[in-house]
Amino acid sequence: MHTTAARCRYLDITPAALVPAATKAFVDAVTNNKNLTDSGIIGSAYMLQTLVKVGRGDIALRISLATSEPS
Repeated sequence: MHTTAARCRYLDITPAALVPAATKAFVDAVTNNKNLTDSGIIGSAYMLQTLVKVGRGDIALRISLATSEPS
């Protein structure tokens, strides 16, 4: 879920009317997973950049600094 949502927001292909809801759903999915990724190695690049793009660099930093699995 994280990879798909992140790519859509990162590439700005989410329809404008859905951007607020899609952004909230993406951020909620990450935070509900205790700021741990389920995106794999490919999706992680999109995910971290997308979090920064939507103003949640704080979450991207927590994920980047995580030492628990998966990290």
